[in-house]
Amino acid sequence: MENACNIIELKNIDLGFGKGSRRRILFRGINASVRSGQVVALIGANGRGKSTLLRTICSLIPVFNKEGRILFNGESLNSYSGSRLSSMVAYVPSRVERVNALSVRDMVGLNRYYKTNWCGKLRSEDEAAILHSLKLVGLDSFIDADCSTLSDGEFQRVAIAAALAQESGALVLDEPTAFLDIANKFNISQLLSYIAHNEGKAVIFSTHDLQYALKYCDRIWLMTESGEPSFVEGTASEIIAGGHINRLFSTPDIHFNSANLSFERI
Repeated sequence: MENACNIIELKNIDLGFGKGSRRRILFRGINASVRSGQVVALIGANGRGKSTLLRTICSLIPVFNKEGRILFNGESLNSYSGSRLSSMVAYVPSRVERVNALSVRDMVGLNRYYKTNWCGKLRSEDEAAILHSLKLVGLDSFIDADCSTLSDGEFQRVAIAAALAQESGALVLDEPTAFLDIANKFNISQLLSYIAHNEGKAVIFSTHDLQYALKYCDRIWLMTESGEPSFVEGTASEIIAGGHINRLFSTPDIHFNSANLSFERI
């Protein structure tokens, strides 16, 4: 997309937790960006800070270092109010709790309340946004269904529809396919590509499905286990050509085979 702009920019971001003597750094100096209409796969070994990075982008936890900055459309994250931030980025956690007797309409509608007045009453435009979001994920016929009766794949799509109902410019998802079977993993991954390319959203999601990410995502954010640079971003071909994927793990007996996009034991 020639006219796309950087909707999110990360500048010198550190990841960590704790304070004082208990302060622990997980990752240092992350610089990255994502444009409207792009799908970005965040890849890294367990414990490297993928979830922490996604939650930091969504302002669910603060930037760990004073020098780090997150920009939305060129403006610092700190300048955004809660409601304005909701219109910029929507978040889908790795696990979304099911609530008995909650309809699909109501679950998706919960993400519209930041747009309502003090009464919290949904308007006709809110109902239209709910229906449009469910149509995008292919579940508009489920609008009156009880969420507790949905399959895992259906429920995940409803969770994505809820995020879409915010009408945010960016969609951030923490391992959205982690607990799904192969068919639903593929369907959700294809849905995310459709949302980015056809709805003009910036989509960032963490995943361990390296083959899908390298084949179908516009860009890769790679958090490596060792070596420099520790965080790299680029197209799949750039990441592969740079030899960065072999640094996903610190064990020397695992090698990435670029021909079939898989890891092999030497």
